[in-house]
Amino acid sequence: MQRSVQSRDFAVQPVDRLLRLDDLALLDAGLLRAWDLPTRIFKWSLAASVAVAYGATWLPDASMTAHKLAGYFILSLVIFRAVWGFLGARTARFASFVRGPRAIIAHIRRSARGEGWRYIGHNPAGGAMIMALLALCAAQALTGLFSSDGVLAGGPFADFLSDDNVGLVTLAHKLGFYVLLGAIVLHIGANVYYQGVKREPLISAMVTGVKPASENYADFPAQGGAGALAALAVFAASALSVAGGVWAFGGSLL
Repeated sequence: MQRSVQSRDFAVQPVDRLLRLDDLALLDAGLLRAWDLPTRIFKWSLAASVAVAYGATWLPDASMTAHKLAGYFILSLVIFRAVWGFLGARTARFASFVRGPRAIIAHIRRSARGEGWRYIGHNPAGGAMIMALLALCAAQALTGLFSSDGVLAGGPFADFLSDDNVGLVTLAHKLGFYVLLGAIVLHIGANVYYQGVKREPLISAMVTGVKPASENYADFPAQGGAGALAALAVFAASALSVAGGVWAFGGSLL
């Protein structure tokens, strides 16, 4: 039996022609590749890093070393994802899920009527949330570089600003966390709703990397993209750019 998948213009395409030979076994098992491994590792690493960064603020560590390290790791991950949005598999690429306001609103309206299309990757609303989360994580990491508690703990560039400006940036860093927390709660809630109520395996697919092939999707499977070694190289370069940037501008990592 020939299975089909829909393209972005919603013309049904034979999925067998879109898959590499190593993915045909998945198709025979009734599955399609939804996410590449680097994207999945990024997702859970970012979630863990944000949790560590928050939890570290409660540790008896006046210099907030663990919090700083988590912040550098978060910034490295965001840079990695920005690059992987062009090098990753089809569903990881920004071109596959970044949509304008009209498409996002149209998707939300269709979903409210129970007429929303299913996606192997991010749907338009989910794509907007991903970009918002990336922007918020980047903002938190960057403001952290200039923040200070006025006593012992301070970002590597806090001494470069006046006390008044450091106070403003620190306030933005603190308030920004609650904005990020609200977005995270909304993101988790939407994923739980889709997984539990609409029976779309958004959460499990980000673990296993696959989705059922029994649906007609409005996008293509996770094909193409650079491999795992390239992903490691991109992350290493991202981490080095963060550390090197701090050193180059005269800051101290810890």
